[in-house]
Amino acid sequence: MKTIPPVGLDWLAGTGECSDVVLSTRVRLARNLQGNRFGVRDTDRDRESVREKVQTAIEGHPSLVESVFLDLNSINRLQQRILLERRLASSELIGEEETGPAKGSALILGP
Repeated sequence: MKTIPPVGLDWLAGTGECSDVVLSTRVRLARNLQGNRFGVRDTDRDRESVREKVQTAIEGHPSLVESVFLDLNSINRLQQRILLERRLASSELIGEEETGPAKGSALILGP
């Protein structure tokens, strides 16, 4: 099982190169793949298909070589909550305590 890597977290400890300057960004991709259903019309299979397409598209991309792709359904609840605490994932993305993330939920962590 993959664990959450410590990518980009040196600034929390105040160490690392340029630790006095912090730039944190998040990108949310939604409803951007033509021919795919989203929102209330999608199914688990639709979401998993989009996740697979995105994962395939990023594999080997030069700017994402050091990134980690996390399928949120393949990590445990504690790891999901750590992502939320570190503000790397939203509460909507990790889902409710009882149900967890929706099928096909994933995120990409870069350094």
